[in-house]
Amino acid sequence: MEYSERKGFPDAYCTKISKDIATDLGLHYQEGFFRLDFPNSKGALLVEHAWCIDVKGIIIDLTAHQFNANLIKPLSDSVQIINPKDLLYKRYSSINSQVK
Repeated sequence: MEYSERKGFPDAYCTKISKDIATDLGLHYQEGFFRLDFPNSKGALLVEHAWCIDVKGIIIDLTAHQFNANLIKPLSDSVQIINPKDLLYKRYSSINSQVK
């Protein structure tokens, strides 16, 4: 079954899908935080998140759109491919410091 067909997708699927994609495509798995524009239901502006990054530092995120309710400008439901020069890149902060 595709992830997109699973109940509740994309919410809470970032870790599982990012690990799978990293393994399948030879990317680096990242854990860290994503910065919201508006606090979530718990009052947080930084939320735990997971994504992939390639050797050039480009972020590949299949589940970022789960945060659309807390963003001024919602993201598309498709995969986000984010270059280090993109403004969206600054919303990510990695626990293991590969993404700054």
